[in-house]
Amino acid sequence: NISPRISTGNNLAGPTIFSIVYSSVTIWAALYSKLLLSRSPTKHQWFGVCLVVAGLSLTAVDSSTAGRSVFSGAVLISVGSSFHGLTYVLCERIMTPPSTTTT
Repeated sequence: NISPRISTGNNLAGPTIFSIVYSSVTIWAALYSKLLLSRSPTKHQWFGVCLVVAGLSLTAVDSSTAGRSVFSGAVLISVGSSFHGLTYVLCERIMTPPSTTTT
């Protein structure tokens, strides 16, 4: 079941912008992993995140007039994507057993 923010954003922004902005789930998951799990991605992983941002930005430039209200739709999709990224990180936090230290 897709979240209401994302489906409404898809209707407003159009399918092209939806697929571009929704791809930012990877970026959100990396940021939330850093903030909530204190897990620092490697330099190569951050490079990959930056590459995704650059690719999304370049693709979005050509698709800026695809829907009825592209900006509002993109904001809603971004919020929904952020929540999906947060869900992945919270699931990892819940499902990963706490590390045990031996002395």
